[in-house]
Amino acid sequence: MGKSIHEQNQKSSRKNFPSLCGFLILSSMALNLCSVSIYAQSARAEEPPPSQPGTSAIPINVSSIVYLTFAHNPEVVSARYALEAAEFQFKDFERDLSQFTPLLLRSSIERDERPPDEGQEYTMRAGMEKEFFDGSSIFAGVGHRGEFGDIDGGRGQFLEADIQFPLFGSNTTLRRITARSREENEMYNARLEYIDTIRDAIQESQEDYFSLLQERETMSVRAECASDYKEILAIPRIQSNPSERRQMEDEIQSLQSEILEAEEDIKSELLSLQFSIGLEHLLFSRVGVLDMYAEDYYGKSYLTLSKDELLREARKNDIKIRVLENAKENSIEKKRLAERGQWDIFVDLNGQYDLGGSGGLRDENGYLMSIGFRVKKIDSTLLNYSLRRAQAEIRKYETLIRGQRLRTKYQIDKEWLAASSERKQCVELFKSVESRRSIYLQKREDYTAGKESIDNLITSRKNLMETQMGLLYSLGGFYESITKLDQACGVCFAKLGIQL
Repeated sequence: MGKSIHEQNQKSSRKNFPSLCGFLILSSMALNLCSVSIYAQSARAEEPPPSQPGTSAIPINVSSIVYLTFAHNPEVVSARYALEAAEFQFKDFERDLSQFTPLLLRSSIERDERPPDEGQEYTMRAGMEKEFFDGSSIFAGVGHRGEFGDIDGGRGQFLEADIQFPLFGSNTTLRRITARSREENEMYNARLEYIDTIRDAIQESQEDYFSLLQERETMSVRAECASDYKEILAIPRIQSNPSERRQMEDEIQSLQSEILEAEEDIKSELLSLQFSIGLEHLLFSRVGVLDMYAEDYYGKSYLTLSKDELLREARKNDIKIRVLENAKENSIEKKRLAERGQWDIFVDLNGQYDLGGSGGLRDENGYLMSIGFRVKKIDSTLLNYSLRRAQAEIRKYETLIRGQRLRTKYQIDKEWLAASSERKQCVELFKSVESRRSIYLQKREDYTAGKESIDNLITSRKNLMETQMGLLYSLGGFYESITKLDQACGVCFAKLGIQL
């Protein structure tokens, strides 16, 4: 838009038009307030929930361990802040290209020596400006102009508004989206890292929790066996037989040694759990009890659902796929703009309304409107590069999405089969434990009656303990598969309500 356009329109179209600039000023202010409001709400929505007071008293169980790990694990907290920094860096980049300038001052002095309108004129403007990401902008403000160097020089005030916006497929928008993708990739990488960190940390905490429960039950089984041996020592028959009594005392001493070793293993597992959750201190009494032998056991719901149902649940909760799909949509938009952005066509609308004047400008009150175009043809080679890049990005994200779905399906198939097999084995071992317990009780009764040897009695009790140990190991394998199914199905993200 050149000066001649303004001069030509000033001579041909000065009329009263008081509402134009006022409307544009109010529109600009409304757009800015809306943008600031949305920005603030978005920032608040992405803030992590503050730590709740009294978390040190929360018992640790299969449910609370998800929230505690999310809140305290150093790697999760660090990844959360890394994501926050990446998101604010991205917002800073976007805001820089769509910022609101609350005060903008412009001034100019012109000297025209071309007859017949020789003269000197100065203009000062003050107003606000809002830019938009697609290259559009709107300016609204007030101005003062005057003539000098002539005794008839005048002065006047005016309102002014200027709007610029692109038409059709703007290449400016394409270039800005391409530049934004660099910052956006950093944000997407931070999101994916955050998701993987949460998943891995919670899985590790759950595995440590079940390992601790297994070690505790293992010690209880040994303690139960030692208690049975002590009861056998009270039987009158063994009291009268020093050799059998020493044999039984040796068995008790051996079990006591194993119990001490189990206590050390429990302390080690407790430290592992404390570290994986991210706590400074963790008392054993704080670890909740889980009945590993209950009929309504944890993870039972997985075995009542088909693998297809689990897969649908996993895809519904899979935040990683949602992040990749968002990235793919942005690349599709870049491809669309690359196909259409062969031209850069901008429209410039300008309007002025005179508020009053004096001197030589007294009789020039009215309004001025002008329109201008800026047209540029874009290099076809550059467009081809942009198109090829967008197409490659789309294929990359499609491949990553497919890989994530295959990985989830593989994990569900594998762990569902493992959990089903382990549970069937547990059912058989439950029966075996009861059978061996009955055998032991019978042999103990026979030993008391003098019908059974001490060796057979000890062997039957050891067989019972070994079967109990086998059951615990099978239960440990079952809960390990359940933990992996939890992560494959995105249970922790559903519990935490994470949306990215």
